[in-house]
Amino acid sequence: MGRVNGITIVSDYAHHPTEVQATIQAARTNGERVFCIFQPHRYTRTAYFMEDFARAFQGADLVLLHRIYPAGEKPIAGVTSEKLAGLLRQAQKSPVYARESLGELEELALELARPGDSILVMGAGDINNLAHNLYKRLEERE
Repeated sequence: MGRVNGITIVSDYAHHPTEVQATIQAARTNGERVFCIFQPHRYTRTAYFMEDFARAFQGADLVLLHRIYPAGEKPIAGVTSEKLAGLLRQAQKSPVYARESLGELEELALELARPGDSILVMGAGDINNLAHNLYKRLEERE
């Protein structure tokens, strides 16, 4: 993506805990606040890696979660982004938010974003649209 108004926006396909952790570690090297926006991909993957995802985000300063992108799967009872958010809150002291609507997530991200942030938009679903929308809306702030 790029940098706009002092905020770096990165869109990454990371949808596995190891990829998420590596992306956060890479962003951490520039010394900016690492602000993650993540959409879990598939209910089965999220259920299987729930604990691993909770650990993968420990290097982030702020985490926003979108609803699970089903990729054709049927929901699994008890497997939700809110459950993942609860595990993340237990695993780290950083703020964690979960939102079902892409619009709500975008508004929250714009409210929380500040110059010096590295915003990592990660996932394999429709979350990539959010990265583009954030970039455009931050450009309009200039």
